[in-house]
Amino acid sequence: MVRKPENVDEYVERFGATAQRVLVRVREIIAEAAPEGEESISYGMPTVTVDGQRLLHYAAWKHHVALYGVPTLPDAIESRLRPYRGDKGTISFPLAEPIPFDLIADVVRQLLAR
Repeated sequence: MVRKPENVDEYVERFGATAQRVLVRVREIIAEAAPEGEESISYGMPTVTVDGQRLLHYAAWKHHVALYGVPTLPDAIESRLRPYRGDKGTISFPLAEPIPFDLIADVVRQLLAR
């Protein structure tokens, strides 16, 4: 049985170099936008809360990195998210394609503004 990660560093270390680079950058983007954010592991993935409220979860998988718990955002951002948008607030970015880090930063800023 694989032990669950106790913190975000342990979580990131479990992945290959490509996924690690993306996870580290996503983590940096969130920290830059929400320096007051608190990291934890929830549902087995990195989770960021601000003022006790969940901002978002993020995770890596074999072929993609995803953001979870992202509600519908303003049309200008949703139109950019369309290729990545999944069910139930999931946004998936394929690791085989360039990751739109600027879009991830915009999503985090919009979530903080809510």
